[in-house]
Amino acid sequence: MNEAFARLFEPGRVGAMETKNRLVLASMDDNMADRDGFATDQKIAWFRRKAQGGVGWIQTGYVYVTRRGRGCTYFQMGIYDDAHVPGLRRLTDAVHEYDVRIGIQIAHAGRQTTHHYLNGLQPEAPSPVPEPLLGETPTELSKVPIAEIHEEFVRAAVRGREAGFDLVEIHGAHGYLHHSFVSPLSNLRTDEYGGSLEGRARFSVESVRALRAALGSDFTLGYRISCDEFVEGGFTIDDVCKVVPMLEDAGIDYINVSGGSYESVKMMIAPAGIGPGQLEQYAARVKQAARVPVLSSGRYNTPQLAERVLESGSADYVVVGRALIADPDFPAKARAGRAEEIRPCVACEQGCIDRWFSALDITCVGNPEAGREGLEGWETIDRRAPTGRHVLVVGGGPAGLEAARTAALLGNTVSLWEGRDVLGGQLLLAARPPRQSEWGELLSWLVRQVEQLGVEVTLGRTADPGAIVGAGADAVIVATGARPAPPRWVEGWDSEKVVDAFAADPSSRAQAVAEAMCRYDR
Repeated sequence: MNEAFARLFEPGRVGAMETKNRLVLASMDDNMADRDGFATDQKIAWFRRKAQGGVGWIQTGYVYVTRRGRGCTYFQMGIYDDAHVPGLRRLTDAVHEYDVRIGIQIAHAGRQTTHHYLNGLQPEAPSPVPEPLLGETPTELSKVPIAEIHEEFVRAAVRGREAGFDLVEIHGAHGYLHHSFVSPLSNLRTDEYGGSLEGRARFSVESVRALRAALGSDFTLGYRISCDEFVEGGFTIDDVCKVVPMLEDAGIDYINVSGGSYESVKMMIAPAGIGPGQLEQYAARVKQAARVPVLSSGRYNTPQLAERVLESGSADYVVVGRALIADPDFPAKARAGRAEEIRPCVACEQGCIDRWFSALDITCVGNPEAGREGLEGWETIDRRAPTGRHVLVVGGGPAGLEAARTAALLGNTVSLWEGRDVLGGQLLLAARPPRQSEWGELLSWLVRQVEQLGVEVTLGRTADPGAIVGAGADAVIVATGARPAPPRWVEGWDSEKVVDAFAADPSSRAQAVAEAMCRYDR
């Protein structure tokens, strides 16, 4: 083990569960279940690949406990019926092959969904307060359906244990039902489930008690909480530090600290320019208030940062999400002393978050394997024996560099021609605007990879049919990039005052244009 990450790869214990290290795969929905919430081969392959990379603990994304609790996607995983158990058992068996623990996060959307995803039913919540972004007014829950929801969580948790999960986590963050009960913005009740902080926390406390009674003392139970709502008038870290002891007394074994909701999504899923580690200070506050282990999330994207968080005592475990999509081997590489080989996550949110909101299965701009792990031919590629074949790659942008890297790993002799005097293509442009410099880290990683793999790179070399034929390659990959289509539907797009980034000079003028484009920061 690399001594630089001694704390990161130290075994841990949470409740009855032991883990081989302190790295947790964040609970992220991936749109890989079928429309009835059943686990698919694609989803199982997705989690198997993460386990293979050496993470100690995997959390599933949002798994709904009742059809009335599905979130804003048709492809979330469900556990509202016994029929889900066999598929979930296949998932847990796949992860356990690698001595990795796996937890199921059970959830109810509350007001943070719409009737489109609930087969025409209205969302249900503590009070009839519309969710600001989705706009639907939910039905106010009376005490009878509240009791029924507690039972649905219990039945879901028992199914999770039967399916082989090592723990159950209640999703009490991000604006969903448990969150909406504790928030003064969404809970306007005057009965015992509203009013004071203790009243607003009653639903969550009852939920924890019911699950603890059903699961027994020897099964790990956790709670994910938003450390702050980051919305004016919402609950704060001070409130959270008062709620945590209530949850501990009710029977939780750990607190998973996240942040925000749909209204403050940049704190929930930090884009480039925010973070890394933007929620660490909040986890440290919870750690001071808690008696149980604390998990901290918030765009932890390097093992060095994760190690520092553990060393400082801010948390007991570090939750890593998108960085494990960009490189599932993040843990194994760090443990082996090869941290510089970790493919970086640039927080672009294009392959993961943007695709999720488009109801598509998630992928990764920087990692073409992500989301395709179960497809034939997409197995993990280790460096293979020489084949004697010569592959020519035309174009030194991100696609060309990745193609050259993969071809070299497959044992081919690879040549790469780039017409400009520098590698990078559109990544050079992408890295220019303010707070977008991390694109350059992906470019640096790709360039290092092709250099280490012995790819013959020729700059300033243009390609024409005669030159390509003359190279005598066994295969040619053309990766010469693309240009954006003119936005002809936008009035004035062809004005002399309008210029796209591609038309800008690649030196100082491009920087000025990029800064002008980003002047109105959102």
